[in-house]
Amino acid sequence: MRTCPICGARNPEHARFCISCGTPFDASGDERRLITALFADVVDVQRRFEPGADPEDFTATLRPFHVLLRQQIEGFGGTVEKVIGNVVFSVFGVPTTHEDDAERAVRAALRIREEMQQRRRCDPSSLAVRVGIATGEVVVSLGRGPRIGERVTGDVVNIASRLQSTSPP
Repeated sequence: MRTCPICGARNPEHARFCISCGTPFDASGDERRLITALFADVVDVQRRFEPGADPEDFTATLRPFHVLLRQQIEGFGGTVEKVIGNVVFSVFGVPTTHEDDAERAVRAALRIREEMQQRRRCDPSSLAVRVGIATGEVVVSLGRGPRIGERVTGDVVNIASRLQSTSPP
């Protein structure tokens, strides 16, 4: 049996593609793709904590946010690529491409915004979020598993990050 390096599914030895996610087994590793990158950031979460605060308290504050984002992103067909503190980087179009990946990303972002606004209506001290989205070509390293800075590479990732950092909460 052959194990897919992307989703972990077991496949017959003769399989050329993963039967679960479609990842090619005989790929050279790098592929150009049109993807949509989505960055989401909890605004001013650091201000809630004193310098040197317990990291478990910080984690407990962020956990509901991370759960919400993962649910919405994956619910619309995206993949959470990285979580770094209060920032979540996700892609739509890897490992599976849909013809409406950009629309899916926007729908996920709108749903995230609605959920966060609802939480703020119930509790005005609740966290706020900023989101940035960009679509463009990247190089995807398929079949190698996530490696820092190498799974999805291209300017579109930087653009989405910059849009997120300048957008209002």
